[in-house]
Amino acid sequence: MRRRIVGLFVLLLFISSIGSTAALAAPLSLTVGMSVSAVNEADLNAAGYQFIDDTDPDIVYGWPYSLENRQASEQAYGGGTLSAFGQVSASFTYEFTGTFLAVAFAENYWASEIIITIDGAECGSATPHNPNAPKEAPGDSKIIFIKDDLPEGEHLLTVSHKTAYTSGDENIKADGNAYYDNDAFFDCLIVENQNRVIPDEVTVNTKMNYYSDEMLADWGLKAIRNDDPAIQYAWPYDLGIRVSCPGAYSENAISNVGQVSASFSYDFEGTYLAAAFGEVYYACTIIITIDGEKVGEITPHTAVKTEDGSVPSQSKVVFVKDDLAEGKHTVTITHEVAYTTGEDNIREDGNAYYDNYALFDCFIVEADSNQTEPEITPAPENTPGSGDNIPVTGDKTSFAAAFCIIAAAAAAIFAVIKRKSEA
Repeated sequence: MRRRIVGLFVLLLFISSIGSTAALAAPLSLTVGMSVSAVNEADLNAAGYQFIDDTDPDIVYGWPYSLENRQASEQAYGGGTLSAFGQVSASFTYEFTGTFLAVAFAENYWASEIIITIDGAECGSATPHNPNAPKEAPGDSKIIFIKDDLPEGEHLLTVSHKTAYTSGDENIKADGNAYYDNDAFFDCLIVENQNRVIPDEVTVNTKMNYYSDEMLADWGLKAIRNDDPAIQYAWPYDLGIRVSCPGAYSENAISNVGQVSASFSYDFEGTYLAAAFGEVYYACTIIITIDGEKVGEITPHTAVKTEDGSVPSQSKVVFVKDDLAEGKHTVTITHEVAYTTGEDNIREDGNAYYDNYALFDCFIVEADSNQTEPEITPAPENTPGSGDNIPVTGDKTSFAAAFCIIAAAAAAIFAVIKRKSEA
């Protein structure tokens, strides 16, 4: 009997292992050309894999990709695709871990060639052209690339584009020029579950969107948006000049408009200060001074060139100081021209400006910063048994009323006596 029970137990373990193996192998059933809408997300997650939507803040886009240029599509994961309309110079990067990667783009008529590079090595390319797909709009979203034998560890995906000639059309636009096949509609990635490590403190070079208000509050901290009225900006910083910045706590970054003479300051209280800026290609050097003492010098440069090099790719914590003296402090931010890119950065006026942009997101300070607790004066205590020192606790109004009544009665008696005397 005991042998039968043991045998049954082993059989159950074997059956369980088969089911588990089948689940883990689920992504291997994905094939190039498969529609994204045919992928069951619940099964994918159960197998240890996940979709990475085109709106994921960890994807770093190079111009002209922009989260504002999304094309709605019911066939795409997340309900839309990110377009690089007619700009084959567009690119994006994504850091991930694991051995598996799938890339999905929407089919379209004038599809550009998509180049897939992993860790600096070109791994493949695809042109999601469909003669029946719409022009300048996404068609069915399909997997165009799969790599399932990457070495364990961290990897960097880079997606770029090239003009294709699949359609055979010149694709002549309003300016009279032929652009051929140069459109791209990125949908999503599929990777192993990334299991992002939850930080236990604010650290330099981490993305600002890793930190929620709840996390900061648990650490006794709070974020100060860049539009907080307590921040004093000097020209040409302007609250009206806000630039879209992926992952920014303030949703947008405030630009110094390439003027290194710009500065701003903020008064705070406590022992802690952190600052977050948007990473940008033509980043100037940011000088951080607290109470007149220089405490930091940072250049938040990124190798990803968005638009003309003045648009941020993502917001990151660039400075942390947690050992300030107790009390009130003033932080002042100034700028200097940097030369990190080695480029002249020549603008419309023909002048070279080098690396001169700053995109401020937010500060992080102690949660009770700039808050003064009201002083509470203790109420006097009654001390029965102290004789004449016992405070009067009766109603003052009742004493006044009694006084008025006595005074009125005395006046009436005096009037009666006076009349009798006159009689």
